[in-house]
Amino acid sequence: MERHAASGLFQPMFLALLSLMLVAPFTAVGQELARDPLSDAEAVELATAGAEAYERGDFTVAEEQYRRLVQGGRDSAAAYYNLGNCLYRLGRTGESILAWERARRRAPADSVILENLLFAGDRIIDRVGGAEDSDPLESLWRWHGRLPAAVATSLFLVSWWFFNACLAGALFMRVPRLRRLAAYLLPVALLVVMCSGAVLGLLVYRRNVVLQGIVQPARADLLSAPGESAVRITTIHEGLKVRVRRRRGDWMEVLLPNGLRGWVPSTAVAPI
Repeated sequence: MERHAASGLFQPMFLALLSLMLVAPFTAVGQELARDPLSDAEAVELATAGAEAYERGDFTVAEEQYRRLVQGGRDSAAAYYNLGNCLYRLGRTGESILAWERARRRAPADSVILENLLFAGDRIIDRVGGAEDSDPLESLWRWHGRLPAAVATSLFLVSWWFFNACLAGALFMRVPRLRRLAAYLLPVALLVVMCSGAVLGLLVYRRNVVLQGIVQPARADLLSAPGESAVRITTIHEGLKVRVRRRRGDWMEVLLPNGLRGWVPSTAVAPI
């Protein structure tokens, strides 16, 4: 009787904990809901005005409309893509690449955005691709960077539910055969949820911690130290994508794709 009573007390407590575990992954999702200062009507009006101006060849007006759209909180992949198109038409290559990179961050699997970036890349003066471009690990890293956050999140949630279902089945399933099956599947489910969690966690880290930027001025000197009197290592040009390592006052240390690093003024690189 005492054992049965203890089991009866443990089961509802475990189910309550299990319910919390199932709901927990959604808490972060709810915090990510966008707060849009622009109303739907205002956003549609700006997007329509931008599209009409672009169609008639008034790229300056179109750029103004799309910029107001993204600055107003409607910073979708489509808005940044259209902004990049306007900037490219205006001959502002560095700014257009920045806009398309921001669009790509929101829609990594969009082939049209990638094609535009490759096309604009032909106008970049710097050719600093490193030997790591042919590295299989580097290819895997690039593939991971193109994985949509929604896909990674869905994979993690499905594996999370599967793990908890196996755990509940192994503990509470009354049919012995099904209970044993759940127990056998539990280590597999744990491995899957750990792998999918690692993929999602690394993706969040890359997009929120690893800071990348685009060189904006026509040219900027890469220096050996923060300060105008430092030795010039090389010169980098508009549109080059770099990784920001750290900041010091009005300077930032950047890493080039070929592994070369140095300091540039903070105003020379716009974060993606």
